[in-house]
Amino acid sequence: MTTINPPVLRPSQAAAYIGLSLPSFWRIAKADPSFPRPFKVGPNSTAVMRRDLDAWLESKRVA
Repeated sequence: MTTINPPVLRPSQAAAYIGLSLPSFWRIAKADPSFPRPFKVGPNSTAVMRRDLDAWLESKRVA
């Protein structure tokens, strides 16, 4: 079976990807200026780039 890793994630997918609930995802998106900015992909659709989430996670990693 092949795993598909789309480069663009909807907020619910992005929250699951980084291990957060959807409300926590939005809370961090509003409070943390370094968090990847969600962008509109349609009139009722918002998305986040997976590579931006990966970079953000890496920046938050503590050695």
